[in-house]
Amino acid sequence: MGRPEKANRRLMKTSVHSLFPIGLAGGSRRNIVEAAEKNLVEVELVHRKCLQCGFETYKPTCPKCGSRTIIQYGCPVCGRPLSLDAVCPSCKAPSSPYESTRIDLRSELYEALRRVGSPKLEAVKGVIKLMNATRTPEPLEKGILRAKYDLTVFKDGTIRFDMTNAPLTHFKPSEINISIRKLRELGYYRDFEGKPLESLDQICELKIHDIILPKTCGEYLVKVANFIDELLEKFYGLKPFYNVKNENDLIGHLVIGLAPHT
Repeated sequence: MGRPEKANRRLMKTSVHSLFPIGLAGGSRRNIVEAAEKNLVEVELVHRKCLQCGFETYKPTCPKCGSRTIIQYGCPVCGRPLSLDAVCPSCKAPSSPYESTRIDLRSELYEALRRVGSPKLEAVKGVIKLMNATRTPEPLEKGILRAKYDLTVFKDGTIRFDMTNAPLTHFKPSEINISIRKLRELGYYRDFEGKPLESLDQICELKIHDIILPKTCGEYLVKVANFIDELLEKFYGLKPFYNVKNENDLIGHLVIGLAPHT
């Protein structure tokens, strides 16, 4: 881990809690709570239809009957129903999976707050418009919970924390805020000279595939873990996964390293 003082959360040009479009209704802060006070907001959203009851919505699950919905393609000019990759015979425009629509943002927001058991927040920051191919938004519940834990989302839907990756071969327990007892649980019984590990100032050889992260990253990952657990429990109806209270609970967990350019 190199230059820990430069490690920090990855932000877009402006911080965003939710990839949900609100146009210009949310003011300069793109505040969904502020936009919801205007009730109807006109935005570009995916056009979906429930095959069971015919209800049209932007959600993957029908709010009326709970069935799955499918994307409806149409002419962006005249609204004529079209198939995927078709061209409108009248307007000569290619078919589009989204349309400009008005949504009752106030009702949507308060229903989302109710589902996750959250009080009304001062600010949940959205985006002016979506850029993905189908204009599919995130559930508002995700943005509400990110705002609760002071987390921001990147344009691809991930929560990011940037660090400089540098080779590290040795460390002292006193340098990384870890106890001898915890190190022994992780398999560190001797220092680099083969002497029994007893002091926080002994030098240890870092084991293959072990990594050391800055304290600020640990604090941020605790927020991420709490966010995911509450999302699993209150939105998806599943059991929490991480159950962590502080950064010490993360020591010894498995991680996956992924280069973002791949």
